[in-house]
Amino acid sequence: MKIATIENIHSIQKHPNADSLALAKVLGYQVIIGLDNFKEGDKVVFIQPDTLLPEEPWAEMFRKRSSRVKACKLRGEWSLGIVMPISTWPTLVAYGDIVSGTEISEIIGVTKWEPPMPQDLSAAGFLPRGIPKTDEERWQNLELPYGSIVDVSLKIDGKSMTVYSIRGDDGWKTGVTSRSMNLKLDCSNHYTRTEKAHALISVAEDLSKRFGIAIALRGEVYGHGIQAHGKNPHSLENLNFALYNVYSPDIGKNFGPDNELYFERVAKEYSIPHVPILERSVVLTPELVRKYSEELKAVNDKPFEGVVIKQQGGESFKIINLHYDEKK
Repeated sequence: MKIATIENIHSIQKHPNADSLALAKVLGYQVIIGLDNFKEGDKVVFIQPDTLLPEEPWAEMFRKRSSRVKACKLRGEWSLGIVMPISTWPTLVAYGDIVSGTEISEIIGVTKWEPPMPQDLSAAGFLPRGIPKTDEERWQNLELPYGSIVDVSLKIDGKSMTVYSIRGDDGWKTGVTSRSMNLKLDCSNHYTRTEKAHALISVAEDLSKRFGIAIALRGEVYGHGIQAHGKNPHSLENLNFALYNVYSPDIGKNFGPDNELYFERVAKEYSIPHVPILERSVVLTPELVRKYSEELKAVNDKPFEGVVIKQQGGESFKIINLHYDEKK
């Protein structure tokens, strides 16, 4: 996942409510810039939302507001990310003409923002081979397949969890992971408690035997004060788990709505909680994206972090609700 890249400014429009500001389009993001700071076509450094700024002189003006880059509204318009001239970094200038799309986060010291890990977490090591971190790409980074048929599922604000049954050096092995670490099963934490509550390891084992492939059940642990900021309605609920994908390390993909192993079908068969599907078999349109990113402020009268768009072949991407992201 790219978090800081070299990009071109596609277009610039004057800010409707501020004489000294303008709205720049970079990839699919709108970013507010100074009116005369850039021009269309300029090659710039673009830092995406949900990144963490380093303690460097160039970042001080942004860090005064927050070390985390996130959605914000300035004079009634959304700004998603940071645009800066390449000349800010002599190291980048020395490279010469850098190709647009080049990832530069390590060069400028920007990292991905990670929510705080629970204190009772007991790690056994890094993620097992073949199980990547659960990072959905934001829609703004993609060329969207408008016109395709998709499902729209609710994005629950919690902690990512994976329960797996995979091939090891000595046969099949099972386990539980957080987003980035393998966990000790004999320790009690949010992840192991929810695994036991729903017998998720047994489900993963059974699916592996039935289909002859490695299986990873991917879901969200929520409630019990997890991600307890003011806008998160799920943090007030009892500790629970919601399945949102079934993934196979053997084929390197999630299973989509057209597959027997689609998360909703697996959840119903094994009586596992799953994320709600808000819209089923609908056409992906710009209006649908705008609906969940900008227009809606609540789902079922509750603030929501966003949605995940699930395509027939198993590909997916997220739409973050800007009203929620702004105050998170």
